[in-house]
Amino acid sequence: MQIDELRGELTTLADEIEPFEGDLRSLHRRERRRRIVRSAFVVALAVAAASTVVVARHRDDGRVRVTGAGSKEVPSAQITHVDVIVVPATPAVRDVLDASPVVRWYARVARSVRASSTSLGPASPLRAPFCALESSDGFAVQAMTGGSDIQQILARDLADRATSYDVSDSLGYDLRLFLKAGASSTQVESVRAALASDRDISWIRFVSQADAYEDFKKVFADQPALVETTKPSDLPVSFTIDLEPGSSAQTTSERYKKLGIVDSVIAGPSLFKPMFLLSPTDRTASACSKP
Repeated sequence: MQIDELRGELTTLADEIEPFEGDLRSLHRRERRRRIVRSAFVVALAVAAASTVVVARHRDDGRVRVTGAGSKEVPSAQITHVDVIVVPATPAVRDVLDASPVVRWYARVARSVRASSTSLGPASPLRAPFCALESSDGFAVQAMTGGSDIQQILARDLADRATSYDVSDSLGYDLRLFLKAGASSTQVESVRAALASDRDISWIRFVSQADAYEDFKKVFADQPALVETTKPSDLPVSFTIDLEPGSSAQTTSERYKKLGIVDSVIAGPSLFKPMFLLSPTDRTASACSKP
């Protein structure tokens, strides 16, 4: 089922649902709605993972410019996830990133239009960095370790040279593992323990139902009625996962899908795998265009 179909079903059910007063049909309708809400949320994140950005063509020779033997600049294919976007990309900024102990590596991001007004809402944490990237090249930065305060550190070290944007919640993970509805605290802890002892995993973050609801409000910001009728308890708990360099996302994903309590595993969004290409002169689709 596609995201648009799920949105349609959710809207219909939100209009039809009534408070439960012992009516079994109402109970079944409510449970069906919860299943659709959970499915829509996971599908929306999966769609974001496949096509987070809408990118315009830009003059770019694709070469990586290495400033020295200690450079951490790498081809974009080597970046598994993005924790911080830094704009603009200048030699001075490159020097700071190369010297920073909190930076694992970084890749240059060409200036271009990256999102339409329909794909990037005003509440999205990606709006500011994507708008900045419409006028200047930037760097996509991967942190040395998950959960670090890399954005604050780079903001201090870069001072007036550049602006750093924290995108760790949107682009900063390799996998997201969703548990089945109704998972008990014991089951959650068993999955957490398995992830923590996995040598292919460098860092995990637990996403509670309250955290998931905050994500849900951003994903469906264009449907306030749906947000108002959805409760945190309707959404699944999950874990976001950073992999060790060289670990296989597919192999790790398949291994955890076999656990009975795991509902699904999706790959993290990629800044470097755009789904659509726009004309460089077509500014009408930009989320940053002024009316």
